This record gives sequence, structure tokens and C-alpha cells, in this order.
Amino acid sequence: MTKATCLFLALAAAGCLTADASLGEADDSITAFHGRFGSPTIVNSGGALHAYFPIQDDNGKRVNVAHARSEDDGVTWLDEGDALPKLSREADPTGAVWAPGAAKIADGKWMLYYSAVRAGTSQHMCTYRAHSDGPHGPFVDDFDGPIECPANGLWAIDPYPIQDAHGGWHLLARVDHAGGDNTISLRALTANGRQFADGSAWQVLTHITKGGWEEPVMENASIVRLDGNWYVFYSGGSYRDNSYGIGYADCGPSISGACDKQTVAHPWLGTDPAAKIFGPGTPTFFTDDKGRTIMAANVWEFSGGESNPKNHGQIMAMFEVHIARNHKPVAQFLRFVK
Repeated sequence: MTKATCLFLALAAAGCLTADASLGEADDSITAFHGRFGSPTIVNSGGALHAYFPIQDDNGKRVNVAHARSEDDGVTWLDEGDALPKLSREADPTGAVWAPGAAKIADGKWMLYYSAVRAGTSQHMCTYRAHSDGPHGPFVDDFDGPIECPANGLWAIDPYPIQDAHGGWHLLARVDHAGGDNTISLRALTANGRQFADGSAWQVLTHITKGGWEEPVMENASIVRLDGNWYVFYSGGSYRDNSYGIGYADCGPSISGACDKQTVAHPWLGTDPAAKIFGPGTPTFFTDDKGRTIMAANVWEFSGGESNPKNHGQIMAMFEVHIARNHKPVAQFLRFVK
């Protein structure tokens, strides 16, 4: 996934970074979030939404994982600063940090999973994790290295923690296989989310279709339960332009599948000039205070992606997602966030 590299190189000023504020507590020092809205993961906790974004720049200051909070169902966002001030000692402190995934795992404890460059390598992207007592962090990575780092320089990125229908936790991620085979795979976690469960292994839910619309890469996926079935939503194409899109696979009643990819020929959600949606990708799901399933995705504000000078990084689009009578997911646009 190269979207975060773009975020890091195409630096833009984020809002004033401040100290953590208590949930629901007014704090005049907290300012509006003006950072990059690309590649989000969003968690609803106690009626407040917490969004975590990849590496950003705040007036020359590196922000590893930008954290924003909303208390009005995602209409406005406040800047909560860097949720991960320090990376793992086995990650390159000057390298990119991509697509984090966060969750309140057990006993009020939170876990943050993130992709970073393995120390001593130029671009070996691996998945790391950090823990915190709450959503504001700071999350601390004091583990002995990454939770997943494939051999031979292959990548494991885009972690997305998910709880199954029975309360068990899993990690969804893009785990690459040899020959350029991008897979979206799932593996069970321990109850506290700090390690993989004993005896567990990565299970491939879906993988890239060579020569199709998903080229050059399948990446940044999420998994969600809708009307009793599990669905994997993934990104494909190039985030740099209008070709980026969201596809999905139907995994049936089990979170581990088997999954049947439904979008081999074309994306489920792609560029729609009439709706002013260009290159949608990186889907993430949460439940709002009305009980609706909401999908947030990054999009370009103007056609052409990086090549259009009007674009200054991706913005966020929010959709309500439900299953239609034909058992297919439908996305109803709600708003842009920028």
C-alpha cells in the first residue's frame, strides 16, 4: 500500500496538536482536525467516534498516527494529536506508518495495530501493535517486535481488528504471498489482542484477481457482519487516480468463510462523477448512535487524483450500508468530511 507514502511526502498542515481530553469533557484547547482524512479506521466508544489516520505532518512535526474525535456522528472532528508518539524499537523511526486499526479489546483496554518499516530494511512493511488504557492513548508499543512480518521481504499491512459473533477477536490484514499475490487474510487473536491465539494460522478470505480491475494491488480491507452474513470489503486499483475502487466478498454466516468474491469484473463502489466521488477506497465500518452500519472511505475531492492540483490529499466520504432484498450490499451516501 503506497497511499501513506503519498500522505507523508505530500505534507500538509494538520490542526494544532493538543494534550488528551477526557471523553465528553469540554476543552477549549482542542481544535478542529485539519489533517489528512485518508485511510481511516473509526471506532464508536461511549457515543464518541475515534478516528485514527496514517502518518501526517503538523507544521514540520511528524505525527505517526493522527487521532481525531467526533461527538456528532462524524459531522465535525476535533484534533486529539498523535495516538502513537513512539514506534516499536524494531520499526524504522523515520519510515512510513500506514493504515492503523484500533479496537477496545478487553476490560476497557485498547489495542492499536499499525504498519511500519522493519528497522534495518529499506521498505519491508510489517504489522506492529501497541496498547493503551483508553482511546486517546498514548498507545505504547513495548512488544518484542512486530506481530506479523513475513519472510523474504513480503508485506503484512493494513491491520483491521474485528470481533466475531461469539466475542472472539481476530486480525484482518493484507498478507502477501510470493508472486505478487495480495491476500486478505484473517487470524484469531488472544482475548487481550496482544498475540495470535495458540494454534491459529492465517486463513485467506480472498485474493487479487490478476489482470482485472484490482491491479496493481488489492489492499486495505475490512470485514463486517450484515444481516447475519460476513462481508469482506477491500480496495483495489491505484489510489493515485480514479481507478481506485471498493470490491467485496460474501463470506456467509462464518467470519472465516469460505468467501465468494462478488466483484471480479468491476468494483462495487467506484468513481462516480455525478456523485463527485473519485477513487473511493480503504473502507472502514462502525455503528452510529442510531444503530446504523456506517462505512467511511477515502475519496478524491476532484477527478484525477494526484494529477489534479486541486486535490490536497484525500477526503472522507460516509455511507450507510445495508443488505437489499437481492442479498447484495447497498451504500447510501451521507456526507463528505474534509
